[in-house]
Amino acid sequence: MKMLLTLNKPQLLHTMTATWNSPKLSATPQFRMLLLQLMFASCGISLAQAAVVNNAAEFSSSAGVSPTTSALSAPIPKPANLTSCPNLRIGIINGVPYHYEVVAGLMHTFRPYSKRTDMYLNRYMRSANGDGSWDILRRSRINFRLITRTLLTSISREKPFYDLLILVSPDYELDANEELLRHIRRRVTVAIVHNSDFNDTQRLIRVAESGGSSAQLVTLSPHTATSLAAATGRAVEWVLPVYPFRPSTNCLQATEVDLLGMCLRGFAIQGKFSNQRRNYSSLWKQMEARREELTSGYAKALFRINLLGKGQEDRLGLPQELEPLVNVHRRLRYLGFFEQLHHSFAILPLLAGPRYLTHKFSSSVLSALISGTPLIVDQAFLAAYGMVNEQCVYLQKDGETEVDVMLRVMATQATELLTVRQAMVEARKRSNERAVQYYARILTELCSKSSNGDSGGGSGGEQ
Repeated sequence: MKMLLTLNKPQLLHTMTATWNSPKLSATPQFRMLLLQLMFASCGISLAQAAVVNNAAEFSSSAGVSPTTSALSAPIPKPANLTSCPNLRIGIINGVPYHYEVVAGLMHTFRPYSKRTDMYLNRYMRSANGDGSWDILRRSRINFRLITRTLLTSISREKPFYDLLILVSPDYELDANEELLRHIRRRVTVAIVHNSDFNDTQRLIRVAESGGSSAQLVTLSPHTATSLAAATGRAVEWVLPVYPFRPSTNCLQATEVDLLGMCLRGFAIQGKFSNQRRNYSSLWKQMEARREELTSGYAKALFRINLLGKGQEDRLGLPQELEPLVNVHRRLRYLGFFEQLHHSFAILPLLAGPRYLTHKFSSSVLSALISGTPLIVDQAFLAAYGMVNEQCVYLQKDGETEVDVMLRVMATQATELLTVRQAMVEARKRSNERAVQYYARILTELCSKSSNGDSGGGSGGEQ
């Protein structure tokens, strides 16, 4: 205590955060918070600042900043036990013809509750517009319902009830959600907000709370949760359920001889072809300047840029002289898409602007977690996307370009490449454990209230 009193406030905050992350410290959250208040009061530090330290420690543990600490301090979260609530119902709505990777993650998280879950999806999901998403979703026992005119008429007549309703893309289909929710009774509505700079968030909240439902806002990453909370004045959590893709040939099981050039080759850029989302031109300039290095020596057999997505290819701005080094994979089906990503050395997010570090979510992160493929990112990226860390990425250091990192990766020993890829699989596991814990907490509370006779707003007549 005497040593702590000699530190200034920033030093003390930093020291206490590090101490709280130590696996040697074992205490309940309540006891730790009380201890913080007593110690900080003597130093003139406010309760709010004490809470920041406690929350930072809790976040570090749950986000997996230190895998060793996480393994020692917290048991693996388990799904909610709903045996006493046989009539508890769950609904998931995603009416847009995209975001199926998010839907697949929810499908994975809700496997223990599949028989009590209805998932409403775009009517064309099973067609070519679904990009093969049905190949993944069909494996679930969830009750899938395609949003057709016939279904909408049935919903308006029957007015179904759900204890928990999840809106997957409300900031992309708010009008449709509003109309649908007029006819769906529910107790809790979780709205997943992809980008916190959505310009009609207050209306989104009103729609989620309509009909007497309580509402919870979640995002897919820590930085978007922070900015959405600041914009709305509400508590916001980040929750990222991830579908655990199983490649036909798993590079983690490849021999050292087969890994380079056989199982792994090239680097990937994924997502809709748009220079508003990704800074392609910066990479093309780097490749033009370093073309000789990329087409000779060890890099000659290993280097390629694989572009995976959909949209107009002229938006890529690809110089003709670089075309031999770039493969464009347009609108691959989901399984083929993640297979291609898995066999790439790494994924390059190539963020088009700083708002992807403050208000927008990069789909490259979810694709990396799904496919088990490392990212090439810098420290600013890691500070925003707390579900990944230095162990599962190839860090772009100060003064380095993306091409510098790619050349370094291609010269890396196979054992080290495998270590980084395994760390990305572990990051996926932590993200899924967080999702399990979040939804289990909601479902457990709903079940407890149902068992106690508190059915919440509008739940009568569900049976």
